[in-house]
Amino acid sequence: MKTCYIRLTFDERDIIEGAFRQGILKILVATSTLSSGVNLPARRVIIRSPMFCGAVIDALSYKQMVGRAGRKGIDEKGESILLCKESEKNAALTLVNSELPPVKSCLLKSGSSSVHSSLKRALIEVIASGVASSQKEVQQYISCTLLYASIAAENETSGSNVGGSIEKCIEYLVDNDIIFKNEETVNDSCEISYKPTQLGLAILASGFSPDDALRVLKELQLARRCFVLENDLHILYE
Repeated sequence: MKTCYIRLTFDERDIIEGAFRQGILKILVATSTLSSGVNLPARRVIIRSPMFCGAVIDALSYKQMVGRAGRKGIDEKGESILLCKESEKNAALTLVNSELPPVKSCLLKSGSSSVHSSLKRALIEVIASGVASSQKEVQQYISCTLLYASIAAENETSGSNVGGSIEKCIEYLVDNDIIFKNEETVNDSCEISYKPTQLGLAILASGFSPDDALRVLKELQLARRCFVLENDLHILYE
């Protein structure tokens, strides 16, 4: 038996996961974080309570946890057991019979046409990485997303409503010097291309959202005005 939790180092996790896969360890006691991103050959999953922090576990987390048992390609069957008190019985039954919520795109705010930071980040990634450098390629990339497919299915159109959000994102990225926008006339037609700035490349490497990155940049610019690098003592009190 071994206990797994978030404070384990990567090396410790690799050792434990390897021992479990080889059958050396028979039982793992873990937090719910083990249910995401780890494909272990578990035959049975036991959940000690349907409650977490005073509230019922949400359906998605529950399905993730029980989904560790009987992994496809690893085992032929799996079992899950949910323990509960008598007072928690109704909550447990509701949880076991619950349906997963519909999958929704995170690229646009639900119930609003305002631009979501995830869409800005997605556009930075494809432009700064060189996957898409022209307006046509950006539109082609968006047409392959769940957001586009969802809007197309809902409106039974070609998903043209996404166009306004893309334009707002591009305008935001250009105005904040995250990307360059270049317009050229080729064969009597205007072709638009995009390139990342140094700031755009830095945001891509940092993993920050554009909004968070700009806030960090502003704070760094303020710090540089009176930042003394002569010794560590000055840095300590900045």
